[in-house]
Amino acid sequence: MKKNPEVHTKLEQWLWIFEGSEEEMKKAGKMNKEIKKINKKLASMSLSDEERNNYEFRLKVIRDEADAIECAKSKGRTEGEKIGMQKLKEEKIRKDKYKIRKIVICILLLSFLFYDVTYYLVALLNSK
Repeated sequence: MKKNPEVHTKLEQWLWIFEGSEEEMKKAGKMNKEIKKINKKLASMSLSDEERNNYEFRLKVIRDEADAIECAKSKGRTEGEKIGMQKLKEEKIRKDKYKIRKIVICILLLSFLFYDVTYYLVALLNSK
């Protein structure tokens, strides 16, 4: 955004609030965020009671919507974290069950092997 060549410093921009025309105040507001806020405040002060009430109500609605959105985001994050933690637990349980199955299979294989060795030794002893 180009600056007004007539205004070089922030001080000159601020002086426009007191001595400048409405157009100059708008130009200063475009170059300086603080002045823009002041211009909005001055504009709201020059409104009629009904216009000011409508303006303030509109600002309240905007703030309420922003708060509702932020609240929904926070709730969504919390719910997402809960779902993520639950999925981690389920995955851990699934992995633990798989490990247990492997151990049970190993035990069964060892018991069959033990049975076969025992049967072989008994047969060997009976054959003598």
